[in-house]
Amino acid sequence: MLTVSKKAAVRFLIKKQRLDQRQGSLAGSEAVAAMVRTLEAVQLDPVLTVDRNHHLVLFNRLSGFQPQWLEEAVANQLLLDYICTNRCFVPMQEYPWFAPLMRARECRQSEQLGKLSETVAYVLRTLAEKGPQTSRQIEYEQARERVKGYWDQYPKTKASTLALHILWECGRVIAAARPGGEIVFDLPERVIPENLRKAGQDLSVREATDFKCRKYYRALRLVDAGHQFFGWTNMKAAERLEYIEKDVQAGLLVPVAIRDVRRKYWCLAEDADELAACAKEVVNDCVRILSPLDNFLWRRERLLDLLDFDYTWEIYFPVHKRKYGPYTMPILAGEQLAGRIDLKYDRPAGTLRVNLLVWEPWLTKSARRKAQSGLDAELENMRQYLGAANIVQGQQ
Repeated sequence: MLTVSKKAAVRFLIKKQRLDQRQGSLAGSEAVAAMVRTLEAVQLDPVLTVDRNHHLVLFNRLSGFQPQWLEEAVANQLLLDYICTNRCFVPMQEYPWFAPLMRARECRQSEQLGKLSETVAYVLRTLAEKGPQTSRQIEYEQARERVKGYWDQYPKTKASTLALHILWECGRVIAAARPGGEIVFDLPERVIPENLRKAGQDLSVREATDFKCRKYYRALRLVDAGHQFFGWTNMKAAERLEYIEKDVQAGLLVPVAIRDVRRKYWCLAEDADELAACAKEVVNDCVRILSPLDNFLWRRERLLDLLDFDYTWEIYFPVHKRKYGPYTMPILAGEQLAGRIDLKYDRPAGTLRVNLLVWEPWLTKSARRKAQSGLDAELENMRQYLGAANIVQGQQ
């Protein structure tokens, strides 16, 4: 068993998450594809309070990042838009291991597809005849009927939109492009390289599940058995422990004891030496404003264990239940989550608004001054990236 301090664990995660310095050796779609390979996955989210989550994740890690880089990476078939519990970008080369999971979803969705059979046939025929289409471009009287999607409380989703979404989950259509954030769908034979489609036909769900779990290990780097979606699957507690023990016995995982933390963790065996070495290393003293779904924040319990930071994204809370604000983002300063900032980019006014800034109570005056200086510089970086004319400070 490897024993490390909290600080060593945090330094290790910051390095592995590429938050210690922005990468500048590549640019454009190649830089995006390389970063997604490094992170394993980048979660998509359409909320545009500041900018979309997937853009902010890449902005925090790539020097000079612009959203069109990501659009080009998708259009150039470097990335696949699919599900790792939540919707994510993953490397296109991993399509074969997602294909069996797509087929399994099609089996589970067979009843729903049957109910939508006429709309499904129309959607597929339209894509075959007209080429790539957005949901808005697919016009069909019956497809305009409002139905209840599994995300709805009452029927309010176009039948064609629901059909497209289910077909996408089943791999029968692919999200081929995202110009301006709008999804363009196409048939897999026109998007997925033939060699990858053929390779996907030969893999089983078991092989795909194993691949996905190991991808999860590489994405989180320090894993625990308490995560409901451990391995980006839905395993019961006993199954998670069994899976971990199997991978420990196989030499893939190593148990990690973190001083003053009760929860048990594991890391990849290939990471053990690097994790141990982080006890003597120091992270670059930079500041990052982390989007609510940033990879570093994925496991909220780990934030409590290692950084004593209790974080909840309040965007879906009623106003009276919010403590900080709808788009409050943690502030990473050096090796600490030192504060929270609620931002909004007012696009019509060209203003980046700081609605709330709260530093953690343990921060000393000198540390706060240093963090504030770094935050000011990072807000200026964000202003330039967004194209805002100015920054307006609110409550602090």
